[in-house]
Amino acid sequence: MSRRTNKLIFDDYVPLNTTSATPVYTSSEFYRSLARFDQIAIQVIVDNVTRSGATAGLALQIETSGSGRHFTKLNGTPDVSIAASPGLVTTATNVATGSYPSVSSSGGALLGFVRFAFYFTEATTAAHVKVYVTQRDQAK
Repeated sequence: MSRRTNKLIFDDYVPLNTTSATPVYTSSEFYRSLARFDQIAIQVIVDNVTRSGATAGLALQIETSGSGRHFTKLNGTPDVSIAASPGLVTTATNVATGSYPSVSSSGGALLGFVRFAFYFTEATTAAHVKVYVTQRDQAK
């Protein structure tokens, strides 16, 4: 099992009011490449955090699609998360990792298009977010 790709797929400021109802998505330029391999490792780096609430976390969910237009969540729970307690730290760099398949997902086949949706657990949070992905094929 060898590493096939390692790339930065998101590097931007995520504004206030980015919640589960209004998430930010990775660019459509990555939809096909994110679906290309069997295994995905994800690292999320969050810094320059501003928040007024006490329990601001971050969640990232993998979404998949056969058409590239109509996406559904791959799992019912976030694939990567920074817990709301203690939450995103404003004075440090916050780092979280996740993978697909993971301990909580069976890892069924991905459809031809994949994107990531991510959001803060409090609307009063904003931050700079980077998302890195490493992809591999499962050993046969």
